Amino acid sequence: WDRNHRIRELGLDTGEADDARTGLIEVVRAMVAGRANSTDNNARSSGGYNAWDSGVRRLREIYRSFEDWEKYEENGIEGIVNAKLRIKVTVVSTDTACDLRRSPRNRTPKGPATEKIIDLAAQATFFPPNDTERADGYQFWELCVADDGSEVMAELSRPMLFASNYFIKFSERIFLI
Repeated sequence: WDRNHRIRELGLDTGEADDARTGLIEVVRAMVAGRANSTDNNARSSGGYNAWDSGVRRLREIYRSFEDWEKYEENGIEGIVNAKLRIKVTVVSTDTACDLRRSPRNRTPKGPATEKIIDLAAQATFFPPNDTERADGYQFWELCVADDGSEVMAELSRPMLFASNYFIKFSERIFLI
């Protein structure tokens, strides 16, 4: 109940079933299929790229059909944004998910644009939204998908600490699969 309630608060319930995860799980499926579409003959990084690209595409296909969700892209970060709810959502392949003992870690290093958006989102917690010099007032959420070829785990998480190109800590984690 708590998970469904929180997903609905974030405007990510597609309303297709009693389970609010439906749309997000469709994105996870697209990412898993994208990774699986790579073979030993593809470039080494194609599995990760295909998972990310398929996830971004499916995220936009699903949620842009709903009012207030729009395409989001800024400095190489791509996903969706809801200006009314002040939320940005993107996808990332991680080493794990849904593990209470440790936080997910992105499989590939991220750059300064990711660090900036996480820093701005974390500052939004401490500063009022009208303090535009310090924070843009948006919550930033990552759909973290861990797919090792035999098991799939996924969570929707709000990063709050980023260092040395990797997520370190999340302020909220919603376990999906």
